[in-house]
Amino acid sequence: MKMLRRRFTFFVVTVIVLLAGIIPSYAYGEPLDEWHIRNPLPTANDLEEVTYGNGQYVAVGESGTILLSSDGVNWSVQDSGIQSDLNGIGYFNGTYVAVGREGAIVTSNDGASWTIRPSGTVKALHDIAFGNGIFVTVGWDGTILTSADGVSWQSQASGTENFIAGISFDNGTFVAVGNSGMILTSSDGSAWQKRSYDTLEMLHELSYHNGGYMAVGGLGTILTSADASSWNSQSIWGVSTFFDAAAGSGTYVAVGVERDGLGGAIRTSNDGVNWQDSTPAGVNWLNGLTYGSDIYVAVGNSGTILTSSDGMDWTNRTQRISDSRNRLSGITYGGGIYAAVGLNGDILTSSDGMVWTSRKPGASRGLTDIAYANGTYVAVGMMGTILTSGDGVNWTSRSSGTSNYLRGVIYGNGSFVAVGDYGTILTSTDGAGWTVRTSGTANQLEDISFGGGTYAAVGGGGAILTSNDGVSWTSQSSGTTDTLMGAAFGDGIYVATGLNGTILTSSNGTSWTKQSSGTSVYLCGAAYGNGVYVVTGSLGTILTSSDGTNWTTRASGVSKSLTGITFGGSSFVAVGESETVVQSEPIQNGTVQLTGLTLPGATLSPSFAPDTMNYETHVDNSITSIKVMPTVSDSSAAVQVRVNGGDYVSVASGSASAALSLNVGVNTVDVQVPVTGLQARTAGNNTHTIMVIRDAAPAKLEFKASTYNVVEETGRIDVKVVRSGNTGNEASVQYESSAGTAAAVKDFTPVSGVLKFAPGETVKTIRLSIPDDTLIEYKETFSVRLSNPSPGASLGAQASTEVYIFDQDHLR
Repeated sequence: MKMLRRRFTFFVVTVIVLLAGIIPSYAYGEPLDEWHIRNPLPTANDLEEVTYGNGQYVAVGESGTILLSSDGVNWSVQDSGIQSDLNGIGYFNGTYVAVGREGAIVTSNDGASWTIRPSGTVKALHDIAFGNGIFVTVGWDGTILTSADGVSWQSQASGTENFIAGISFDNGTFVAVGNSGMILTSSDGSAWQKRSYDTLEMLHELSYHNGGYMAVGGLGTILTSADASSWNSQSIWGVSTFFDAAAGSGTYVAVGVERDGLGGAIRTSNDGVNWQDSTPAGVNWLNGLTYGSDIYVAVGNSGTILTSSDGMDWTNRTQRISDSRNRLSGITYGGGIYAAVGLNGDILTSSDGMVWTSRKPGASRGLTDIAYANGTYVAVGMMGTILTSGDGVNWTSRSSGTSNYLRGVIYGNGSFVAVGDYGTILTSTDGAGWTVRTSGTANQLEDISFGGGTYAAVGGGGAILTSNDGVSWTSQSSGTTDTLMGAAFGDGIYVATGLNGTILTSSNGTSWTKQSSGTSVYLCGAAYGNGVYVVTGSLGTILTSSDGTNWTTRASGVSKSLTGITFGGSSFVAVGESETVVQSEPIQNGTVQLTGLTLPGATLSPSFAPDTMNYETHVDNSITSIKVMPTVSDSSAAVQVRVNGGDYVSVASGSASAALSLNVGVNTVDVQVPVTGLQARTAGNNTHTIMVIRDAAPAKLEFKASTYNVVEETGRIDVKVVRSGNTGNEASVQYESSAGTAAAVKDFTPVSGVLKFAPGETVKTIRLSIPDDTLIEYKETFSVRLSNPSPGASLGAQASTEVYIFDQDHLR
C-alpha cells in the first residue's frame, strides 16, 4: 500500500504496526452495517493501486475498496468481502489478484465477484507479479509468497527482513525493490539474489518499459536498467517521492508527491531521462498508475482518479461536492435538511443525505459544529465565528463577543449554547445575540449535549460541566483524564466519547460510568435516533448500542476519520476527513411508528415529525398538569407515558392520557412506543421526550405594610416594597405619592419614580421626607401608590400604603 510506503518513508513504522493491532472485528448483516459513501464518489478511501486487464480498469485501496471501470471515467464499487486495506493488484493469466494488509489476498475472474484466499501470513502484502506460470507477491519483513494458481500460496525465503514494496516480471526475470534501495532478482520466484545499488532511498515500485526496467522511489529517485543488474540513477527535483510509473504511446509517466508534501506530483518524459511537470492544480497524493486501452489512469488519496490520453493533460474523474478537501467537522438535521460544516468554512446541505449542495458563504473562517432549532441553523467555529441561517442557504455573521475557538453548539431549554477553548460558554435565545457565561474551567470544551433538562459539556482532561439553564455551571467527576470529544443524549442516557476508545454514560449528568467500547481509537462523534446510539471516530470507526452499555463495531466502508454524526429522515449521516460523507440505510422499526403527538393547550417545538425524538414546550404557572395525545400507526399498540421518571401509564392511540402533574420549572415527559426490528434484532421501545417548562408564579409587587406612622420631627420615613413569587428575573414598578389631609410640599415632599429589582432581589425602599414646621397639628395623611408593573409581574393586594404624620407638639 502506498499509504504505508509513505509512512515508512517518513519513519513512522511503529504507528503502522500499532494500528494493525487495533483494527477491531466487525459485525455484518444488520442495517447499520449498510453504510453508503455519498462524498466523494465513487469512494472517499485512499486508492493505492490500479491495473488494466480484460478490457477493464480495477483500482484497490483502503478498507477493502475495489472499483471497476470499462472506460476509466465511470466507476462502480465492488464488494471485496474484506475490510483490510488492499495495496496491490494485477491481472494475469485470466485472473485479477489483489493483495493487502494482514496477508489479505482476493481473486476474481471478472473484477466484480471476489473470493478470499488464505495466504498463510499476517504480514502486509504490497505488490504482485506473474511470470513463468507463477504468481509472486511481496511485502513487509521480506515476505515473499508464490502460487501456481492464485489460490494456494507458499512462503519463500527472500534473504532479507527489509520491506519489499514492488515487484515486476519481464524478460524472464522477477525483480523486486524495497527499503534502502534494495533490489532482488529471481528466475523462478523461489531463489532470490540481492543486487547492490548505492542508494539509501526507499524504492516503491518497479515496472518494465520499452526493453528496460524502471524503479521509482524517495526524493524523486528514478533508476533504469536493461538487465536488472546494472542501474542508472537520477533524482527529479521538486518531487518528494515517486510511488509508481508506467509507459504507453512512447511516453513515460511517474506519479507521487510534490516535495512540499501538500499535493500529488506527475512527471512525464519521452526518453526516460528528461522529465517535465504535468501535474494539474489541486491534485491529491497519487499512489498508483496504469496504462491500458490508450489511457493512463492514476489513483490516489481520498478517492482521487485521474485519466489522460497523453500523460500531459489530465481529467479528474472523482465527483466532489466542492473543491475543498478539508475535514467536515459537524452535522445536524432540522427543517427537513441535513446541514454539515467544515474547517475550510464549508457549508453543505442535503434534503435526503445523498445529493449535496455547497453553500459556502464567501470568505469564512473554519466551522466546527452546527445546531438547528426553531427555524434557525447556528454554525460555530474558529476565532469566535458564529453564522446563522433560516434556510441553510443564506448565512449571516453574528457577533459572539469572543475570539476563542468555538467547538460545539446545541439547543435546549429555550437557548442555543456554544462551547469552546479556555472553558468558553456562550448562550443565545435566538442565535443572533450572544452572552458570555462563566464556566469555572480553563479546559478546552469540545462538545455539548442537552436532554432531561440538563446541558452536559465535555472536553479536555475528562472535563464534564452540567447546567440546567446554560448560565450556572457545575463541574462533574468523569473518572477519566482522557479528552472527551463527543456528547449526545437519548432515551434518558447521556453519552460522552473521547480518546483511547473512551465511552462514558450517565442517567443524570452527574454520576458517570465508563463502558467498554472494544476499541482504542479516538471517538469524536455521537448521536441518538430510533432507539440507537451511534458513535464515530478515527479510521472510519462506527460503534452502535441500544442501551449505551453494550457496543458493537460496524463496518463503515471508509478509513477516514468520522468526526460528526446526526440522525434524521430515518437514517444516520456521518461526516469527516476529506469531506467524507457516509449514510446508513434507513432504520426500520417494525410496524409501529409514532405518527402524531399533541399536548392539548400547549405547542411542541420543533413541530412534530416521526423521526424527531426530543421536543420542548412552555406552559404558564397556572397549568399544574398536562395531558399527552399520541397517535401510532398500529392503533392496538401499547403506548405509555410518564412524567419526571415516574411510573408509566398506558394511553390509547389518538386519545389523551391521564393528567400528568407538573412541577415548577423543567419537567420530562416520556412517550414510549413499542418497536421491533432494532439493530440488536430484539424487540424494544422508542422513547420520545418532551421537556415541559412550567413557569414560576408571577412576581407579586406590593408594600410590606398597609400603613406607616411617622412623627413630624423625625424628618423622614422609609416604606418597603417587597417582591414575592418568581424572583429569578428582573422586575420593575412605578410609584408615586398623593396628598390626603397632608399637603404636598408643606407637609411631605412628593415623590415618584421606578423601582428596579435585580434577579434574586426581594425588597426595595422608598425614602419619604417630612418637613418640620412650628404649627401644632393633628394627625395628617398622604398615600403612596404602585403602578405599571413590568411584564411577568403583578401588583399585590397592598398596592398602596397610607402614611400618618403625627405632630410631637400635639402629642404633648
